[in-house]
Amino acid sequence: KHGMDWNKWISEGVPYVNREAAQKLKESLLPKEDKVSADKKEAARAPMVLTKESDIQTTGNAITALRSWLADDSKKDQTEFEVIETNAYLRRFMHETLAKEFADLIVESRPTAKPGLSKMFVLRLTDAQKTERAAKLRLEKEAEFARKVG
Repeated sequence: KHGMDWNKWISEGVPYVNREAAQKLKESLLPKEDKVSADKKEAARAPMVLTKESDIQTTGNAITALRSWLADDSKKDQTEFEVIETNAYLRRFMHETLAKEFADLIVESRPTAKPGLSKMFVLRLTDAQKTERAAKLRLEKEAEFARKVG
């Protein structure tokens, strides 16, 4: 009824988190809204430059496809576009590039069944949808924190 797992208590013992560990966990899951420091960290890191021709071609095709999706009037009602399925290295490059060129879009990665690969999606949301999404993500993180701390 209340989510009590007696079997877990018997097999693993009573979970205990001290205040310091709980505070660290809270800061990692629920960071304070400080865009200035995040922007400074981004500015301090040198932008990635791709050198491998196949990587340049792959990312260029993905950005071209995104631009055509954004420009297509028949797809204005679509809020989600799959940009690329790739490794962490190219995802980092794509995150940097998309954040710089398409600041009004939300970019997220989602895991796939293939190890080491994730799909990148771009979300075209209204301000109300962005606020609703942020609130939902915050609630999920708070629930995860409550589950871990107890």
